[in-house]
Amino acid sequence: MGRKLEEEEKRFLSKFGNELKRVRKSKKLTLKDVSNAVNIKADYISKYENGKKEIGLLTLNKLCNFYKYKMTNLFYRMDYPSSSSKVVELSDKLRSLNAEYQRTAITLQNELDSLK
Repeated sequence: MGRKLEEEEKRFLSKFGNELKRVRKSKKLTLKDVSNAVNIKADYISKYENGKKEIGLLTLNKLCNFYKYKMTNLFYRMDYPSSSSKVVELSDKLRSLNAEYQRTAITLQNELDSLK
């Protein structure tokens, strides 16, 4: 029974690491880029991404903050890899539209203020 749990842990770490790597690569970042930005050894990041080392919650939070990626999305994509990519893509588009909307609203407000 203990051996089975170890195999399950390995599979979990591997799946999780793959998601972590996918996020980094989607941002077009190297291990060195991330290492320099978050002050974590590139070797450790590589081990996290390859499922060879467990990652602590604070370290994971630091990486997700740097990637501007929600931690919950990592876990969601592990369970629903095919459908979640569309969900994440749509979520990113919505965030982008929201930012564009905010910029437009500020521009319009500035134009209104200049008419006063």
